Amino acid sequence: MRGVTAYLEQPEFQAYLTAVFNGIWAEKLNMESPEVIADVLSKAGIGATDFMNRIGQSELKERLKTITEEAVTRGVFGAPSFFVNDEMFFGQDRLDFVYPAQDLLR
Repeated sequence: MRGVTAYLEQPEFQAYLTAVFNGIWAEKLNMESPEVIADVLSKAGIGATDFMNRIGQSELKERLKTITEEAVTRGVFGAPSFFVNDEMFFGQDRLDFVYPAQDLLR
């Protein structure tokens, strides 16, 4: 979660998000292993040293706490959770529902 927060407004965000999401939910990798994380990030063009430096910043940890409080206020109870406008979708098996809802935004 600190990684998502660290790259949230950075050019690497989509690469980070895609790599980690696929590692956890599609490939079912052991993302608790530093070696696995480093490999996944490296393939996405993100250096492990840069990642570690970013997620260790105290300001980032505070920002994550704020974002988490906002999510709880919106009713998030687990991951992955997605919002399209104000409608929440929970679980990787709900992605098929998220994509059609995105089309409504266009």
